[in-house]
This record gives sequence, structure tokens and C-alpha cells, in this order.
Amino acid sequence: MTPQTLIETCLARGIRLWTDGTGALRFSALPGAMDDALKAQLSENRGTLAAHLSGRTDLPLNALQRAYLAGQAAEDLDLGGIAPLYYLELAGERLDADRLDAALAEMTAVHAVLGMSLAGTADGSPVLRPVEGPVPRIARIACATPAERAALQARMMEGPQDPERFPLFDLRLSRLAGTPDHLHILIDLTLLDAHSGALFISELLARSRGAAPRPLAVTAAGLRALEKESADDRAWWQARLADLPEAPALPLKQPLHELRRPRFARVEGILSAPGWQTLRDRAQEHGITPSACLGTVLAETLGIWAGSGEDCLLSLTLFQRPGTHPDRDAVLGDFTNLLPLACPVRAETPLAHMRQVQERFWQAAAHAGCSGTEILAALARHRNRPGRAAAPVVFTSLLGRGSAGPVSLIPEGMTQCAALSQTPQVALDCQVHEDRGALRISWDHAADLFDTNGLAEAFSAHLGRLEALAAAPDWTALPPASFRTPAAAPDAPRLGRMPAATRPAFEAALDAGRIAECWAEVLPGFDGRRDIGFFEAGGSSLLAVRLQAALSRAAGRDVPIHIVFDHPTVLAQAAAFSPKPQPPARAASRRRFRQMAQSRGSTTRG
Repeated sequence: MTPQTLIETCLARGIRLWTDGTGALRFSALPGAMDDALKAQLSENRGTLAAHLSGRTDLPLNALQRAYLAGQAAEDLDLGGIAPLYYLELAGERLDADRLDAALAEMTAVHAVLGMSLAGTADGSPVLRPVEGPVPRIARIACATPAERAALQARMMEGPQDPERFPLFDLRLSRLAGTPDHLHILIDLTLLDAHSGALFISELLARSRGAAPRPLAVTAAGLRALEKESADDRAWWQARLADLPEAPALPLKQPLHELRRPRFARVEGILSAPGWQTLRDRAQEHGITPSACLGTVLAETLGIWAGSGEDCLLSLTLFQRPGTHPDRDAVLGDFTNLLPLACPVRAETPLAHMRQVQERFWQAAAHAGCSGTEILAALARHRNRPGRAAAPVVFTSLLGRGSAGPVSLIPEGMTQCAALSQTPQVALDCQVHEDRGALRISWDHAADLFDTNGLAEAFSAHLGRLEALAAAPDWTALPPASFRTPAAAPDAPRLGRMPAATRPAFEAALDAGRIAECWAEVLPGFDGRRDIGFFEAGGSSLLAVRLQAALSRAAGRDVPIHIVFDHPTVLAQAAAFSPKPQPPARAASRRRFRQMAQSRGSTTRG
């Protein structure tokens, strides 16, 4: 019996297992729940159970975490070369730094993932691995001017360069005379998803104020062990790749593939608490979920901005915590999946539109048992755009998360001063969450990709449409939304209408035999066939980055990632290399990312 199975057996009998701060196994049981046989099993497996419950074991990455790592490593992917980060700055009255440190130490003992960093296993698979050493502390920053405090955000967002750094979060407390204290929080989304990030912030502040949450009887490793991949769901999506629409054709300032290491910015607005209450109640009267209502208005806005009535493809963020354990919603980790959603951008009435979007969502969500990132990668290959961003517009809803109701990113007694997120291969991420009864809507976007005025007009129209829906008593009589953005040039590049990128010539001396050896380095089961596609042979986006590194070592110079995506077979890659060798190029400044993405057992931290 595996540790997780034994834990679930106990839970079914009304027995809770957990570990205390020393790592010892503890339990509570209903009268008569523990028989001699189960007691013997617990005694025999005490050490294994304690290690499992404490989470002090390697934690494999899910598909989205692996995609983050690949996108961070490869600058020449669309919108690549950046770390997946979330920054939040909160203001509150005098915060006690020592109490925050103590709270962080308590949480690290409870949530093993906080004491982990990225590492590689013997077979080259990336994992989150426990780090031995002191518990992270919160940095104290004394600021002389408001500008100095404001500059902290940029410094923190630009700081993370090494994917193996520890910790994968950064907490700073800034003080400026005559102002409230500010808590600056930076979280690597490879470690914690948005739901877990909200839990982390809330629990940190609660513990610093004296709260003592009860011990958890399940860990991130325990939940990860319950995740299953559905072959039927994968086949369902594969059969529909040809029918999926393009991303919304938003006008761009430059082609997607020309933007390297994008800089992100945020526009944000609030729907008042009364307006949000009315909107939510009216949606529910019609059998529409709040998230479906909001997603529909986003799709409508994007369609008008794009000047197109065609369906568009969005990526929906799903927070999928497997199992039914009562503690699962309190566990910190990354349990995120992406759901591709083909959205109509208009209908006869707003209500009809919402019903169409909701119906499509339920249909897609019924087949969410496979990796959305891998489905999107398959879609890019199907369209002969391997490595390109197939659905770079994202909708992230934090509504209705958790057994106790919606999770707030802004704890009681604190005020949000600034927030921003960025993830590889994302052009725009619309995020919605509740804030003291109101609805906060934000668009995090690649700032150098969109016209500033056009994006501002579209966002204003998005918020205005929500306000109009809240004020309208009859959603079947409300006229269609309309707004104008600055006219784009006829030949302006557009999202969702991306031709294949023009690739510069690449010269290196590599023949098919040497390339096949590189494939064998990263694909242990590779049978040597030279006409099979890399992804058909078991490759993935992360393995593509490892293959890029292996080819670079063999060529004696940096090989661009597009060689792997644009030329999927050994023979095609051999044809892509010129026989004329070039002198070795200066090592890329971001080689450290590639070392992490391809490492075989390396656990070195710089």
C-alpha cells in the first residue's frame, strides 16, 4: 500500500494524519476507527508516512511548470526569455518584521514546497527539491523617498535570473517616514500558482498576527500523486485541432516573434461592490456563472478591438486540485492547467452570448484531463507554426476558489499599491478577483506589443460594458457593445494572423549521424529513426530546449531553438545546417536557463 493510499484509507475511517514541526507523525481518530491491522500498518510505515506528509521529497513538475521553464530558457520562442512572476505590493500600518519572519518559518515547516528550489534528477527531469539550509527571511528596506520605494518593483521583477535560485519567492518590508509600511511580494509561478499565492499571502499575515491554522493532512506531493492523464481527453482534443479558431486578431506594434524578453505592464479597474453584486446575482438568475459572464464580456471586447466577428481562441487558467481531501484547498503548490476555449465574440443578445460561451466552456472542461499546454503545442505544430504561441491571450478567474469561498489576494487590513504578473508566451492576461466585495479587473500585457491608446480604450470599454450589464434590468434588450480604438494600418501585424517567421540563415557543421546522437541524449527511448518527428518520438517543449543545448554543444556555438521546432526530424535538421562551420559565438547571456532546462542531475545554485 502506497503512503497516499494509506492516508486515504485512514481519512475514510475518520482518522487524520499529520506531522508536527519536528517531523514526527501525529494522528487523531474517531472512537473505534483504528483497528490492530491498521495500527500495525501505520507503525510499520511511520517513517515513510512522515516523509510523505511533510513533503520532504522531490516534487515533479506538471506540464505547465515545465512549459514555464522552457519558455524562460528560450529567448527565441514567441514572448520567451522571461521568468513566470507575480508581484504584489501591499500597504498596512506598522508591520512587525520579526513576527513575519517567525510566520514564514512556521509556514516553511508546514508547506514543504516553500523550502524547495528547481533541480534536475539523474534522468534529466526537472523537479522541485528540498533545500537544506536556513529558512528565508524578509529583507528590511529603509527608503528615503517615495521614488526609491517605487523603484523596488522594477528591481524585484528584473532580479530573478537563475531558475535554480533559492528561495523561489522574495519578500521585502519597506519603510518610509510618515507612510504606512509596504510589504513587497514576488512569487515565481513555477513554485506557486495564483490560488496558492493568495493563500500564501493570507496565511503569512494571519500567522504574523497570532493565528494558528490547523495542521494539514495532505501535501503538494500527495496531491501531485493523484493527478492522472486521460488518453480519451487527449484524443478528443487531437480530433478537434483543425476546428479551433485563431487567437483574437488584435493589432500589434510589431510581430510577435520579433519581441525578445517582453516588458509587462498593467491596466486595472474596479467594478463597485454594489455593481458586482448586482451583476453576479443577475447572471445567476439566468443560470450563468460569474466567470462565464466575465469571460463573455472579455471575448466581446476583444472581438470589437480586433474588428472581427470571427470566433477567437482564449486560454483559460484552471486551478485543478485533484482528489476530495478536505485539506486540498489549503495546500500550497502549482496545480494549474490551461483550457483552450473557442469563444464566439458576438450573439443576438448578451444573454444568448453568455449561454453560448458557458456551453462551450462546459464541453471543453469535461475534457480537461490532459495538459492544455501540450494541446496548444500540438495546435501550433498542426498549423505548421511549431514553437509559436497558439493562444497568447489568457483569462484567469480567481472567483469561487476554495471551500470557504473566493480567495482574496488582498488580506484584511491591507491595501494594494501595485501588482503585476508576467509569463512566457503570453501577450495579454485578463485577471479577475474579488476585493472587499468589489470586483478587480486587470490586464497584464506585453507593453511593447500593443498601442498604448488602443489598449486603454479597449480596457475602458471592457469595464464600461460590465457596468452597463450591472445597470441593465433586461439582458435580452441591451444593445451590442461598441467602441473605437485608433485605426491600425492595413498591413499592421495582428495577433492570430501570424505568418511563419522569417528565420535567418544558420551555418554549422553537423551531419545527420551527430544530430541523431544528440536526440539520443535527450530521448532515452529514441530508436534512431531519422524521419520521425521530435514530438512524435516523445519530445516536449522542455526536451526541445535540452535538444537545443545538445546541438549547441555539438556545433560549438549557440543553436537557435527554432531549428528544433521548424525542422522536426533528424533529416530536416541536418538539411537546415550549412556545411560551412562558423567560429564559436560568444556564450549567450542566458545560458544559465538552458543549463537548468537540460541539466542531468545538476543541483548547483549560482
